[in-house]
Amino acid sequence: MEDKHTFIGKRKVCSTDPCDFTDYQGIGSDPMYRRYESVRSIVGHVIDPAFTHFLAAPDYSTEEDVINWYIDDWTETPERLADMTGDKRTRFAAVRDATLAHYRAALDSLSGDELQIMLGALVSAGDDELTFGCDGKVFTVAWGMRVDTSKHPITGEVIHESPYRVKHDVTFDPGEHGRIASPLGGKIALEEGAEITQNDIPTVEADSGYEFTGWQPAPIGAKVTGDLLFTAAYRVEIPPLPAPDPVPVPEPQDAVCRFNAGLHGSLRGEGILTRPLGYVLTPADIPQVMPEKGWTFKGWSANPLNVCLNGDMNFEAVYEKKQPWYTRLWNSWLKWLLLALLALLLLLLLSWLFPNCRGCTHTVNGVADLDRVVTATGDTIDNNGYVKPIPLNDGKLPDGEAIVAPIRGEDGKAPNIIRNPGVPPVMANRLFLFLEDESDSVDALADDFKKAYPDDNYSIVGYDRDVKSLVIQIPENER
Repeated sequence: MEDKHTFIGKRKVCSTDPCDFTDYQGIGSDPMYRRYESVRSIVGHVIDPAFTHFLAAPDYSTEEDVINWYIDDWTETPERLADMTGDKRTRFAAVRDATLAHYRAALDSLSGDELQIMLGALVSAGDDELTFGCDGKVFTVAWGMRVDTSKHPITGEVIHESPYRVKHDVTFDPGEHGRIASPLGGKIALEEGAEITQNDIPTVEADSGYEFTGWQPAPIGAKVTGDLLFTAAYRVEIPPLPAPDPVPVPEPQDAVCRFNAGLHGSLRGEGILTRPLGYVLTPADIPQVMPEKGWTFKGWSANPLNVCLNGDMNFEAVYEKKQPWYTRLWNSWLKWLLLALLALLLLLLLSWLFPNCRGCTHTVNGVADLDRVVTATGDTIDNNGYVKPIPLNDGKLPDGEAIVAPIRGEDGKAPNIIRNPGVPPVMANRLFLFLEDESDSVDALADDFKKAYPDDNYSIVGYDRDVKSLVIQIPENER
């Protein structure tokens, strides 16, 4: 029957006979294995909790005259470091070395009786024959004493493992088409009741033309109740198809774009660009035109901005001759004279049509912006007043086909207009978004925009469901 009750959470791993040891370290007149609580008290306040389990708990049985050693209850079967081989031994030896280093470093913080007790406790601690490893931890038994080598030249002979630890053979058969590659081979001994883990399973190297597919039956999680046999399973490898011949990558083709300054100006920047086919011209690609004296640059023969280069293209600078100052002055005076005459004629016509009109008969408190002005000719001019962000309701725009975006901001000022020669002017803080697909939704676009840019600096100021457009206002430097 397993002994788990002497120390809570611990289980007996082995026992030793006091007569097999000598050089007992003590506290007062008692050997240390009878004063375990004193040792544990010192360990508890100078050793990191990750290492306090290292010194196994001793329990002296007066009836049997043996010292029973207890360690933390385990899942993986404990094994002495001296009995381990290969990677497992290397792994647990490293844990043992790190644990001993921590205990020895802790001695620097002790003095007096506590230092003497811990120095005595570490006698023989960590010996390969006296150290057990399992579940990633190491435990040392028979600490605070030395093996009497006059009686037992081999230290391991003094360790008596618990009689309830019945073990069974677990065999891994590689079969006819492979071999065991692990250094421990294909046979291990596990304690009865243990469950097989991945660490217990050896590696298999399959023969050429075969692929290892697993074990039959599946070993992981199997409970050891007797001797077990697991057989390797394979399948025939299908040779891979030959790689297809590489498809030659065509050499990239370029297009030449020429900007011709013409007879009345010169270029500042590159006049000839070579770019890959499909390249879209940007403002940085378009050179600046410096017109000659007496001429004004009006733009290019075609707007080059955002043009896709599907072949060689030419853009010609267009100029207009400036008028002399006296011609401009005469034209200006003539224009205003004609406007004054038209206004006078209009007043005379109105006074003739409405002879009894004496002016407005009510008080006017001020002039307010109109949402829409219709001129005498029937033309409509939108003037919605100031910009007001359009809120969304459950991710949708307000009902109605459209809201025309106002021009001026809340401070009454018109937005900054960016003008570059040869390209249309744009509002610095506006973007006009148009959907190409008939199935797309302006409401969905508006909802996605506000989810991506929830800050008040990014707002919707207009929309039109008929043409599937959305007008957004953003910071000028982020346009």
